[in-house]
Amino acid sequence: MSNEIQRMEADLMFKEKNMIVSFLLWFFLGFFGAHRFFLGKTKSAIGMIVLFLLGLVSAGILMPVLWIWWAIDGYFTYKYTNDHNDKMTLKKMEYFKKIEEENKEEVKEEVKEEA
Repeated sequence: MSNEIQRMEADLMFKEKNMIVSFLLWFFLGFFGAHRFFLGKTKSAIGMIVLFLLGLVSAGILMPVLWIWWAIDGYFTYKYTNDHNDKMTLKKMEYFKKIEEENKEEVKEEVKEEA
């Protein structure tokens, strides 16, 4: 497999999240936990939806809690996006290291066969 194909394959397997998309989801749909779904934080995203619905049912009594959570999530959105992207970068590096080792082994085997 060529290096370019391997790079494209790694980009698809270990996709990084876009910071701008994360913040747009946080700002416009944050009360529904959309940014957390995007970042793979499903349980806390469901918690935000539940808190939002409880806030509606309780005539807005719980809404200040959700507003505080939403505001603090501005920082955590940045942190979670960076953490996710760092993990994906490490996985890509491990993937390329593994491929490089496999290619070295193939070359060694070819040399042995020729001798």
